[in-house]
Order: sequence, then C-alpha cells, then structure tokens
Amino acid sequence: MKKSFIFNLFIIFVVCLTLKFGFTKKRTSRQIKEANQFFELDVNYEDLPENVESAAKDNNPIVQHNLGCLYYIEENYSKARKYFTKAAEHGLEESAYNLGLIYCRGDGTKQNYTKAFKWFEKAPNIGAAQHFLGMLYEDGIGVKQDLKKAVTCYEEAIQLG
Repeated sequence: MKKSFIFNLFIIFVVCLTLKFGFTKKRTSRQIKEANQFFELDVNYEDLPENVESAAKDNNPIVQHNLGCLYYIEENYSKARKYFTKAAEHGLEESAYNLGLIYCRGDGTKQNYTKAFKWFEKAPNIGAAQHFLGMLYEDGIGVKQDLKKAVTCYEEAIQLG
C-alpha cells in the first residue's frame, strides 16, 4: 500500500514537472533520476508509460487524469481521450473539461460540439467549462439555442472565476 501511494505521488510529481517545464526525453530523464533519489524508487524512463498505465488500471482517477495530460502533451490524443474518459467517468471534473476541449477543438478526432457540450456539462464547478457551455447555448452549437441558459452559464462562470 505504501509503495503504491509513493509511486502515485512520484507519477504526479513527474507529470507536474512535465507540464511546468515541457516534455523532452533529456529533461524528463533527469527529473526522473532526481525523483528516484528523492522517493528512493527505481523507475526507468523507458518503462514510465507502462508503469503509469499499470497504476491507472487501479481505477485511480488522479493517475488516469495525469496520464491523459502526459499523452495530450505528447499529442497522442487517442490515449489522452481514453484516460480522460476513465477519470471523468469516476467524476473528475478536470478530465471532463479536458474532453470538452478536445471535442471542441477536434484534437485527434472529428470536431463534435454535441460531445463537447456533454463533457462540459459534467464539469459544473469549472468556470471555463461554464463559459464554453454559455457560448454553445448562445450560438446554438451542439445544443438548441437558449439565451437564458447562456446567461446563466456566463454568470456561473464569473462566480467560479
């Protein structure tokens, strides 16, 4: 149990560093080496995706979300969608929001505003998701136009920040 918890912390640490400083094999290898020393683990860079995927199979939505972020950064959008979907189905709103963005932009998939709307709705506590919902309602894209709902979403977005 303790080793699994430490490994999850390690993965979150690596993903955070990756998001903050960008993803390059050289930089990440150094970060992993430093994290290995800090957490007293022995994780090889080449094995990292397999190790993280193994942890994600434990139905840990945080690990699944972070793995989705890692794959998104690498522009592997199908795997990013896979892990964001798993995390969102466990109720992680950040993953639902990310899926909304993926479908809104058409990252690695056909642009689909109906699916984007569905995922943004599952992120009611994220201001940006409410803003996107407002735009979709206002323009009637992916959903029937409803200006009252658009205003409500915009007001919610303002309150959430």
